[in-house]
Amino acid sequence: MQWRSFHLHDQRVVKSYYEHLRKEIEYHNLASKIDDLHKVAGNKTLNPNVEPDFEKLDKLLTEAMIYAESKCKRQFSTKY
Repeated sequence: MQWRSFHLHDQRVVKSYYEHLRKEIEYHNLASKIDDLHKVAGNKTLNPNVEPDFEKLDKLLTEAMIYAESKCKRQFSTKY
C-alpha cells in the first residue's frame, strides 16, 4: 500500500487542496450528479441498474481528490 504524503499541518496546503478539489468537482459537474443519485437512492429500494452510476461517481470523486492532492506540494518557509 502506498502511503499518502498529504498533511494538514500547513493551512496554505489545505486551502490549495480545497481550491483544486472544488475546481475538479465543478469541472466534472459532480454536485448535480450526486444530487441526482441521492434522489434515486431516497426510494429505500435501490435499483440494481443504478449501481454502476454510483461506482462511476465514486471513481470520479476519488480521482478528483487524488488530482487535488497531487497539485498541493509541500511549501517550505524561507524563514531560515
